[in-house]
Amino acid sequence: MAGITLTVDQSGLDHLFGVLTQAADDLTPAMSAIGEYLITATQDRFDLQQDPQGAAWSPLSSATKDRKRIDKILTESSRLRDSISYQASPNEVRVGTNVIYAAIHQLGGETGRGHSVTIPARPYLGLSETDLDHITETVRDYLTQTV
Repeated sequence: MAGITLTVDQSGLDHLFGVLTQAADDLTPAMSAIGEYLITATQDRFDLQQDPQGAAWSPLSSATKDRKRIDKILTESSRLRDSISYQASPNEVRVGTNVIYAAIHQLGGETGRGHSVTIPARPYLGLSETDLDHITETVRDYLTQTV
C-alpha cells in the first residue's frame, strides 16, 4: 500500500511550529480526504487505461482479446478497480487492494502453469504530479482551518 508523510521543519518559527505540531498531531481528517481522492484518481486510471504518470498500459494480447472477448484492460469483472480502498491514520494514508492478483498486474511478471504466461506491468497505484499537488493542497487547507 502507498503511504504519505508530511514533514514540518521548525526553521526558527518556534511559535508557529508549536501550533502546527499540535494541529499535525492528528491529521486523520486530512488523510481521509486524501484517501477518498486517491481512490477516485486510481479508479480513473482504470477508465483511462494508463499509469499514474499518464503512460498507456500495455495493450491486451490478441489471444486475451479473442479468448475473453474484452477490449478494456484490467476491467473484465471490475473487481480489481472496485476493490481499491484506503486506511487513514493520524500521520498517513494507505491506498491499495486486497485482491490476490493485484500485484501481478501492478508489477508484471510470470504466471500460470510453469510460469508460461508473461503479464506486463500495468501500474494503477501511485502518485502523479496532479495527485501530489492535490495532496499538498488538502494538507494546507486542513492546517489552515485547524490553526
